[in-house]
Amino acid sequence: MKVVFPLAVLLLLTYTVLSLEANNSGTQSGTQPDCKFHGEVYQYGDTWPNNCAVCRCREAGTVICGPDVCSTCKWGSPTMYYQHKGFFVDGCKICECFDGIVSCSDQTELCEKQRQEEAERKAAEEEMNLENVGTDEISDEDLLL
Repeated sequence: MKVVFPLAVLLLLTYTVLSLEANNSGTQSGTQPDCKFHGEVYQYGDTWPNNCAVCRCREAGTVICGPDVCSTCKWGSPTMYYQHKGFFVDGCKICECFDGIVSCSDQTELCEKQRQEEAERKAAEEEMNLENVGTDEISDEDLLL
């Protein structure tokens, strides 16, 4: 029995050392395992951008990213900046900035209708101006318009 106890302690110590070496393989300074993220390998403590978030390699090879909300969107030429959850008009499109991504819906039909109404309004104004050319007096009808 006296030989079994030291042998058991030796086996336990050997197992512990081998386990620690296996856990520390591929680590920085032998303390934490590397992180794998989208095909890339990062060391413990590394930080990198991911869209609008910042990611960090943490304990046990865990990747933590956040926050993932962009505060602005870049759009157009020249580049304009729009706030998160903001709407804007680009020609005949209504666009929204959300999490750094711009999405637009085509409003061509509405745009064409507005252009036509504007052209008709201008034509009516010009016609009215031509009728009043050479007349210094203002009629009662003109006052009602």
